[in-house]
Amino acid sequence: MLDENKQLVTTDYAALKAWCLTQPAPKQHALKAFIAYLSQERTAHNLKYKTKTPFYKSRSSYGLKHVVERLSDALGDHEYVSNENFIVAMLQAGFRIQNECEKNRGEYRYMLSPNYLFDIKPIKIEKELVSLIAQGVREGKY
Repeated sequence: MLDENKQLVTTDYAALKAWCLTQPAPKQHALKAFIAYLSQERTAHNLKYKTKTPFYKSRSSYGLKHVVERLSDALGDHEYVSNENFIVAMLQAGFRIQNECEKNRGEYRYMLSPNYLFDIKPIKIEKELVSLIAQGVREGKY
């Protein structure tokens, strides 16, 4: 499933999900908390609008993994999260996925990216989100 650069690059999402489900679950505390928060938000959206959360172009897996690393810093863990670990954890949690270049469909439509989009709401104010999740971890919510 990995390309020659050891990156997940494919549009065969069924095969990618099947492969991810065979991988060990990432152990980073901040990653688990972040995904628990996103799952809660996605469920609330789906119940409110009676529809699946659409794909948003605002943040790719690479940008979101950096949010998780900032959350890890806020929790005092200072853990590195690879793009691959982030993608595996999101698929294991049941999020839908789409290759970033497939969504853009511009001049790069025949190229694939190692970055993916997920069915989550846009993340706008990163600092507030990190604080909110960190507080939830301290309170035992995540």
